[in-house]
Amino acid sequence: MEGKSVSCYVKLSQREQVLAEFEERGKLSEEKKRLLAYVDGLQNILKRNPYLNAGVGCGY
Repeated sequence: MEGKSVSCYVKLSQREQVLAEFEERGKLSEEKKRLLAYVDGLQNILKRNPYLNAGVGCGY
């Protein structure tokens, strides 16, 4: 939790819930890594061609 290792005892009935939460946290961490890589890729594209990010007015 926030970079610290925390040890605690868990009842057997709660073990499945705790394992599911850790699994979900791992999935979210992987998704965050993929999204950050995607955003970095988009930023690199916009650095090379800033006109892609320009606002375009429609009409008069």
